Amino acid sequence: MNKNVILGIDVGVASLGACVVEVDDAERPVGFLDGVSFIYPTPDGAAERRGHRAMRRGYRRKRLRLQALRRYLAELLNIPADFDGKPDGVKDPAHTDLVAGEDALRDARGNRLISPNSRTRLRAVGLSEALSAADLARAILHIAKNRGMRLTRVTGTSEEDEKARKEASVMVEQARATRREMAEHNAETPGMLLWLREQEAPAAHQRKPLRRRVGTSLSLQFVRAQVEEEFDRLLAFQRQFHPALTAEVCEILHEKVFFEKKPPKPEIGRCLYNPETDERLPLACDLFQQKRIYEEVNNLRIEYADASREKLTFDQRDLLVARLMAGEDLGVAQIKKLIGATERGLRLSLEGQAGRNTGPARKLLGHAVRRTLKEADARFAKRDENANAGRMVALYDALDDEHRQAFEKLLREEDDRERMVTALMRDYGIAQDEAENAADGIALPRGYGAAGLSATLDILEKLKADIIDSNTAAERAKLIPATAREIACKRLPYYGEIFPHLVRGRMAPDAKGYPAATIEEKFGRIPNPVVHVALNSLRKVVNALVKKGEKQGWVFKGVQIEMAREMKKTQEDRDKDARRIAREQAKNAEYDAITLAHNMPASRKNRRKLKLWEAQNKMCPYTGLSIDVSDLFSGKFDIDHTLPRSKTLDDSLYNLLVIHESVNKKKANRSPYDAFSGGLDVEGVPQRSYEQIVENVRRIPGIRHKEKLFRPDAMEKYEDQDAFAQRYKTDTSYIAKTAKQYLQCVFPHLRSKNGVEAINGFITDELRKRWGVMDLVQMVAHQQDPDLVEAPPTKEERAEGIKKGKNRDDHRHHLLDAAITACTPHDVVRKLQTISGSRNKHDLAERYKVPLPWGDFRDDLYDLIDQARTTHRANRELNGKLHMATNLGVVARFADGRYLVRQRKRFDASEFSSIEDVKKKLVVDPALMARLAKDMTSGEAVLFWASREPLADLQRHDERLREIAGRIEDLFMLQPTETTYEDVDKKTGAIEIRTRKFKEDERLTEAFRAYRQECLAAGRTPRRTVRLYGLDEAVMIAGAKGGALPARTFKPGSNAWLDIFRNAHGKPEFEVVRTIDAMRPGHVPQWQCHAGNDLLLRLFKGDTVRLRSKDGKTRLCVLATNSPGDWEFQPLNLSPHISRHPARKNFRFGFKALCDADPQLVVRDVLGRIVYESPRLNW
Repeated sequence: MNKNVILGIDVGVASLGACVVEVDDAERPVGFLDGVSFIYPTPDGAAERRGHRAMRRGYRRKRLRLQALRRYLAELLNIPADFDGKPDGVKDPAHTDLVAGEDALRDARGNRLISPNSRTRLRAVGLSEALSAADLARAILHIAKNRGMRLTRVTGTSEEDEKARKEASVMVEQARATRREMAEHNAETPGMLLWLREQEAPAAHQRKPLRRRVGTSLSLQFVRAQVEEEFDRLLAFQRQFHPALTAEVCEILHEKVFFEKKPPKPEIGRCLYNPETDERLPLACDLFQQKRIYEEVNNLRIEYADASREKLTFDQRDLLVARLMAGEDLGVAQIKKLIGATERGLRLSLEGQAGRNTGPARKLLGHAVRRTLKEADARFAKRDENANAGRMVALYDALDDEHRQAFEKLLREEDDRERMVTALMRDYGIAQDEAENAADGIALPRGYGAAGLSATLDILEKLKADIIDSNTAAERAKLIPATAREIACKRLPYYGEIFPHLVRGRMAPDAKGYPAATIEEKFGRIPNPVVHVALNSLRKVVNALVKKGEKQGWVFKGVQIEMAREMKKTQEDRDKDARRIAREQAKNAEYDAITLAHNMPASRKNRRKLKLWEAQNKMCPYTGLSIDVSDLFSGKFDIDHTLPRSKTLDDSLYNLLVIHESVNKKKANRSPYDAFSGGLDVEGVPQRSYEQIVENVRRIPGIRHKEKLFRPDAMEKYEDQDAFAQRYKTDTSYIAKTAKQYLQCVFPHLRSKNGVEAINGFITDELRKRWGVMDLVQMVAHQQDPDLVEAPPTKEERAEGIKKGKNRDDHRHHLLDAAITACTPHDVVRKLQTISGSRNKHDLAERYKVPLPWGDFRDDLYDLIDQARTTHRANRELNGKLHMATNLGVVARFADGRYLVRQRKRFDASEFSSIEDVKKKLVVDPALMARLAKDMTSGEAVLFWASREPLADLQRHDERLREIAGRIEDLFMLQPTETTYEDVDKKTGAIEIRTRKFKEDERLTEAFRAYRQECLAAGRTPRRTVRLYGLDEAVMIAGAKGGALPARTFKPGSNAWLDIFRNAHGKPEFEVVRTIDAMRPGHVPQWQCHAGNDLLLRLFKGDTVRLRSKDGKTRLCVLATNSPGDWEFQPLNLSPHISRHPARKNFRFGFKALCDADPQLVVRDVLGRIVYESPRLNW
């Protein structure tokens, strides 16, 4: 017998709840039929991984480029392949044939300050003197390693683009300053300037830096063109001494030295109407701007006092369009004046609803390209009074369509400043100063429209022909959007087949490898990995329910999806918001005027910076320094997230302060307490204790409320489970909207009656409260496992804030949300929206009269949740971290497979927690040296160190470390333990002498500072790093000498799986296979290394396992952590928050305890049905 059902879905970033509810003929819910809560891993860190891949790719390309150049030079000039190496017995990096004279610079001790091997010396002298073949090769290789910066320009208009543009402008200014310095020193090339700087040093440790390093104040910025010119001059002069340097060879050398692979262009999305043939049009092009302007003007309406509305006439429309197409922005007053709507009582639709204070009206933006060109002309005219006004705009208007598109593409896509200046001068006849002004100041909007070329032309034609909106124009042009096409499928297909306009990387059917490609490779995927995983999970769950429904006779009468969006507000709330917005917009106009006066763009970031500046009483709360308004835009002060945004995801004004740039860099990604609890010690700003910083925050009225962010426990609140909702709100909304369109493919009969609906998330929350099921999941979980889940909060506890209302410790709350969503009829939605939009007493009473869907609703929902078991998608792909990021130096491998490794640590007080920590770390463990001596004697140690006497070197290094630690301790003891200061009472004005004790880390900081001063006074360069030795596991990347020496050594990363096997003697053993080992070709697991071994169980992280916990209960659990000898599980229905519960010890096992727990692998489908169980282990 068929049953009418409604499917309720709660889709999120890492979870999906689905519930099938039976309905009667009137489509009123009458009972639950099925439900599931499906959990899948979240693809976090994609952007960070892309950044790491880009850095690795850059390093690899540079290494390969230099290796190829080194081989080519050795063969070309007939010199040894190691011409740039370090010969035996030579202290300098390499031997040179260019001998330094007797008058070479020497220090007070008579030591030569400058090595004859100085590459800057070779580069400078090589322009006027003959170089040997080896020295010429060294000079060329040095240029190849330092080939100048390619100045980039940022074309976008977002806040990130503005920040990048500011950084780029700093580099441009540094390049100009470098040119001026070269002119002052008569240095014709970068090599000459570097050579002069190297000779200026009176002592080795006082020499100015020649390379850009993190934390240095080097302002030299050589551009690629300067280095190329020096390279060409060097080869041109040396050709007379080296016959091999023919013109053709010089061209080859130039290509090898300066070759740079162009990055692949990001793929452009497909047209909404013609995804098979057209790409989307860029926003910064003439055609799109025409369509946008006609669309916005066509949508404009004149509103009369009687609330009637009227379209513009064609003459009025064309008049506004002409002004906007010229690049002029039009406000409400200008529009009224142009169209003659100046009578009292007339309003424009731009101004919002009549009779309500909705703040300043919007304006119509002019043609983006022409507006930007006009601004560039205005800046140039302001800088040069003799400049021709309107030069760029006139050039743009004079171009035909083909050349105009090329001009727009140049402005939009060219990111190399020098190339753009050259192109503007060469192709368009623009003077250099004006071309540089355009390259530095023109910023066009990024992104693409929804339509392609042909669809835009069709829509634009209809928009011009009549005063209609864009959707009507598309209908008249007979354009059907891809999302509205009536696609009917028995099962949900891969979403790339349904949304070709949203995916990237789609293959053509005739492309090579298409038949063997995966479904994602064939149809592409959405760039957002979170949405990609969520839609794939939705497809699996819905297809499983549809398949089950065919067997059970379910007839789907509707699908309802919960999505997060704002609830309807009351009129009073809207009026308050309108007044607040009006005040903020008026203030923003003042901020914009200030930023424009300082030649900065009027952006949201600059407005926020000024707002924070005023709130902070125009001073930096960390340093106490006053901030001039000009300093806000010079880069000296910048916006900082007080608590790290990467951890809190809080970008509100409450979490922002304007602070000194040096303090911002020192603070990095830490809270104020973590960064400066030992005091503020940053070069260039006053030293301050942490108490002084906090007191400064308290004294400034505008940021006094932010004092909580400076407390030691400020970060603890962000570990709260309810942070999930705010953190993933945006992604959840986008997933729900896309899922609504996706589901219409498998339920095509619901499309005509709008049967697939998105339900407001706040409505379902209101229904949970009204129907009394807010704590139902917690009630069920507590009943099933009282040791792990606490009882639901009482009314008193909730009112006092002791316990929160919604508990996310149990994954089945997703099923509860889906059930509420499915049971939400349309009349209840409208009723709740009306109630929430009113405030009179009658309606407040009505809030509590939303009836239950049926009489036994709570009991049935309790039973549904009680019987449900959460399903988890195990991650059996080898996509974990291969190794940690830090490089290790490997010294030796011991007999047990562990390694003696060395690691460089920054020699700074911030790296040590106390003086005892200094003494503990600045040693070489005697037990480690004894073990090395023992294994070397027995021949079991494998040495990788080039030292002839590794043990003696370790002992000498230990002595040096202990000497340094001892000196730091002596200086630490010399530091004062307390200080006195004057404090003025605010009320009486009396001066009191107070005493403050210095913390240990403050004294330690002063000890390190004193040590650096001692080194400088003795003529030694202060130590920047120290080498520390220890015992650790390591991952070796094969390198030189056939893999005998490692190219890189790292700490191991993630683990792939756990193997439990019985050895030939019948004893159980285990192996935790590391991801990097599993990825190696030909890897053989340990259990396969002996014919008598027998694999019993293999577990991946996320696998479902039935085991007996330490409290004696048998449960279904999920493998949460997989470390050798330490495995942690979590109960199937409970979230990872259980790891903080005192009872977590019951789910943490060593190997023997895990064997005693009798684990079994349980494989379940997405609906929770068991499809496989591994045999019980027989030990």
